[in-house]
Amino acid sequence: MIPPIEIESARPQDLDSIQALLGEHGLPIDGMLDQIPTTVVARTAGRVVGSAGLELYPDGALLRSIVVAPQMQRQGVGHRLIEAAIAIAITRRVPAIYLLTITTEEYFAKFGFTRVDRAAVPDMVKGSAEFKGARSSSAAVMRKTLQRDPRREPRLVFLQGSRTIELFWTEALAAFRQQVEAESTKQH
Repeated sequence: MIPPIEIESARPQDLDSIQALLGEHGLPIDGMLDQIPTTVVARTAGRVVGSAGLELYPDGALLRSIVVAPQMQRQGVGHRLIEAAIAIAITRRVPAIYLLTITTEEYFAKFGFTRVDRAAVPDMVKGSAEFKGARSSSAAVMRKTLQRDPRREPRLVFLQGSRTIELFWTEALAAFRQQVEAESTKQH
């Protein structure tokens, strides 16, 4: 039986594992150290088996460095990592998330990303190491606009220091999903 997979915020000590995974898949590591606070990892039996990073800018975010260890692929790990990264962007009130992809355009369309022209990308996002990289010129650019209903804007309530209630519930929902998945795995 495969141990449960936990999706959680990356820690500084995860950087080597994340960089090793990215290197195995030929993905760029430039700027990763700066993104640890907004990177999520998939962990099983204490070992990092996937990650997704989010570079935050005032006018948008860049979803990058999505990687899953080969033995854990096709088990929904990437899906859960992307959902967690989108939740971070929503929590941080980012207007849109951008990404670059060469081969997975259809996959990201399932999350609501659509292909856009490079001119539609805010300058700060285009200034990222990822956009300046060699692979960027041949990659498709995709965007997911994060619409907010002003009537449903949460009030900021602080819990445990600087955590907002929105972040608290996002984390609680993720933990609940993990419990449900663990229970369903036990039943099968």
